[in-house]
Amino acid sequence: MADSAPVMPLPEEQQKLRTAVVTGADSGIGRAVAVALARDGLDVGITYRSDREGAEGTAAEIGRLGSVRTEVRQLDLTDLPSAPAVIDEFAEALGGIDVLVNCAGTGSATRVEDMSFDEWREVLSVDLDGPFL
Repeated sequence: MADSAPVMPLPEEQQKLRTAVVTGADSGIGRAVAVALARDGLDVGITYRSDREGAEGTAAEIGRLGSVRTEVRQLDLTDLPSAPAVIDEFAEALGGIDVLVNCAGTGSATRVEDMSFDEWREVLSVDLDGPFL
């Protein structure tokens, strides 16, 4: 991944943070956030919904940075009851979680006025309910 902008180091009061979980870190903003946190020395938990290869690519990029640990887990935020167990796995593997960055999101090509209630709930479940858990 090419560096498109400099990343500012964490403020001094946040430099004691050691672990982060980034949802949706298999691509895009989530991947960039995970890599930036690793550059600042945080161990990073990476989640993906269906793109394991993308998540492993993020982990490999972080691995090239050197001294931080990564863990990769599948997390489908449309299945919210499974989310706490995945977060618990990260906490155990990484020795706790100091930061959660929710980059997982979903949307629909359907116009809002044409959406079914179930489709609407799925979008809100991932985008709003997921970070709550």
